[in-house]
Amino acid sequence: MDIHKPKPWRGVREFLKEYLIIVVGVVTALLGEAGVEALHWRHAAADAREAMKGTEQNLVRFAGEREAQSACLAAEFRRIRAVLDQAQATGALPAIASVRNPARRGWAFAVYDGVVSGGVLPHLPTAERTTVTGINAWSAYLQRNRDAEVRDWSVLRSLEGPERKVGEAELANLRGALSEAIYQAGVIRGGAHNLAQRILDHGVLSRREFDEAWSKGAQEGRDGPYGACPSRTEGDTDQLLRQLDIPVGPPPVPPAPPNWPKGAG
Repeated sequence: MDIHKPKPWRGVREFLKEYLIIVVGVVTALLGEAGVEALHWRHAAADAREAMKGTEQNLVRFAGEREAQSACLAAEFRRIRAVLDQAQATGALPAIASVRNPARRGWAFAVYDGVVSGGVLPHLPTAERTTVTGINAWSAYLQRNRDAEVRDWSVLRSLEGPERKVGEAELANLRGALSEAIYQAGVIRGGAHNLAQRILDHGVLSRREFDEAWSKGAQEGRDGPYGACPSRTEGDTDQLLRQLDIPVGPPPVPPAPPNWPKGAG
């Protein structure tokens, strides 16, 4: 094997020439690597926005539904308060077929953890990163208050059933649950508006898509099978019992993406 000894530089000009070649090569390699890295995170950010879009549509739909049910909830609160006032005077609760509580929705911004764990969040523009973090914070806030609301309505649904006697302790417990439920209704309504505004500010949904999601939720709130607005002759527990009677098979196997090799999945 021949070994070529390095040739000594002949003058400053040749040294600078060799030095420039090395510098240009290193800089070119670094710029190329940075370009590939930037392209990768640009695609990752686009994928993250696409994933957030569906979740944001659902959250806007829930906000529209909640707004549509607010007046129905207020009417139900007044009805329950009148029932409790009557029971206070007579010592008995009247027969109540159904307590019309709000629809239960999951307010979680489910894709946020994936955006964080995938390292995409730091690569979003600063304003967008702030907005996305705000959406997640408000969704978590609504989720916590929804859980508290569910507990309050679980107490209020004990009103369902035939006429029966009631004592002072139970009436006090029911009034406390009613007061908390009224408070939570206002908190969730206001929080849902704040969440929807941040989703609109994010810009992943167009104004048309935002309005369509809100309108769909509002229609479900007024006319859907769940929540305070639809007039029902049975309570939630009766509906759940009927659903348990219906057999449900295993979930279907989703088709493999076209780029998967044969036999994958």
